[in-house]
Amino acid sequence: MGVLGEQFTVAIGTVRILGKSPDGDSIRFVPDDIDTLRGLPNGDRIEPSATDGSVQLRLDAIDAPETHYAGQHQPFAAAARDELVAFAGFTGVTYGPSGTVTAAEPLDRTALIAAKLVETHGRPVCYLFTNLRALDPPLPWSEGQVVDLEDAHVAQTVNAHMVPTGRAYTTVYTSTQPALRDWFTDLARTSNTTARNVWPTTTRAASTSSTAPRSASRAC
Repeated sequence: MGVLGEQFTVAIGTVRILGKSPDGDSIRFVPDDIDTLRGLPNGDRIEPSATDGSVQLRLDAIDAPETHYAGQHQPFAAAARDELVAFAGFTGVTYGPSGTVTAAEPLDRTALIAAKLVETHGRPVCYLFTNLRALDPPLPWSEGQVVDLEDAHVAQTVNAHMVPTGRAYTTVYTSTQPALRDWFTDLARTSNTTARNVWPTTTRAASTSSTAPRSASRAC
């Protein structure tokens, strides 16, 4: 296994969607210890919910259509959201007119994040692990531990799941480490022949139609 990213901080908790508005690249996380997240670079930007202590996560290396972008519902946004929610382990999910979850089973799913920093909107930029009992190899990590991310770890994240499904683009932050940039770019490149949901279609000189992955950077 090769190391793709270094010095990530582990935070353990649960993901929660009931009463929330998840998207294909963002979900609410209730940390077991908020001080772990506050110890990240720019951790003072975090503002936990007064209702349940949850914080909004921003999944690194991907970008998905949004259900509430500038007040608009982007194409494929609901499909991206539903893919993330299902992979995180929620079933029986229903939504109100505004996109808020009105029913879901279970209430919470145990989760773990590996985070590097907090971005300008107060969201930890992270790699999200759910379905922890099924992970192979398992993650022997503890709260607040500083770890390196290997390729076998990253492959099991929600982040990595979303790209081959065609529900998300590869989009990296300026802070995303080079090996992780390359890994997700390669993932998009090898996925684009079968996943056609959010990939733009291009016509080549040979008049064959293929999909072109979008890979971009954004500042933290």
